[in-house]
Amino acid sequence: MGTAARRKKEFYAKHPICCFCGGGTDAETQDHIPSRSLFRQRQWPEGYVFPACSACNALTAPDEALTALICRIASHDGDDAETQREVQRLMTTIAQKEPELYRSFQLPATRVRRWLRENNYKLPQGATTADVPVISIRHPRIIAAMERFSTKIFLSLYYFHTGNVLPSEGGIVFRWYSNATHPDERPPQELLEPMMQGLPKLVRQQTSLHEQFFYSFGVTNDNSNAAAFHVFFNNGIALLGFIFADMARVKTPENATVLKPFSNK
Repeated sequence: MGTAARRKKEFYAKHPICCFCGGGTDAETQDHIPSRSLFRQRQWPEGYVFPACSACNALTAPDEALTALICRIASHDGDDAETQREVQRLMTTIAQKEPELYRSFQLPATRVRRWLRENNYKLPQGATTADVPVISIRHPRIIAAMERFSTKIFLSLYYFHTGNVLPSEGGIVFRWYSNATHPDERPPQELLEPMMQGLPKLVRQQTSLHEQFFYSFGVTNDNSNAAAFHVFFNNGIALLGFIFADMARVKTPENATVLKPFSNK
């Protein structure tokens, strides 16, 4: 048996069940979460490989270019030519496959001016609203893709830090926001920080990836199997999830978005 085959056998022996569809489904593939396309030169964090059935692995494939673009477009590596090329390739893919969605990114000048006013920003001398690096990310296609993407992120991190597959009766109270979200509409950090003391080191070949991806987390010490994660990409997109093993015992806020394990059975 070759090295790769032996490693796969050892992986499935340690992780026999898909961690994305509520338990009971055999793992057939290894899923890299977050996907490699989110990272410069596809250098994703070491150790973040998860057991998945074929259906769960393939479920978010149609969203990969879109979610990678949304998470990477806020990157501050403007002088990095390779990063610019990678982001441009993602944009070209969206423009070719989903032109209507691509056009929806562009905000009209009136909305850009309103955003500038609400966030107390002033245009530099000689600049116009077309020069402001703000896009719309409220298209229904984007929202649906980000919810599927976030479900996978939270289910994998829950499995990584608890060793448990979130059961089908479990759920994730969820929201996401961007660096363009008004500060008054963001979750209060002073409330989140005490419950999320964990801050893992995310590296590839001893190189930190925290500028591209990092998260804080908290896991309960009782038998509730609850956890919370605050995930950031490029300091531009943030995902917040409170995970419960039994949603029937949780009183969720009105109008809250609740994500569930995937239903592939």
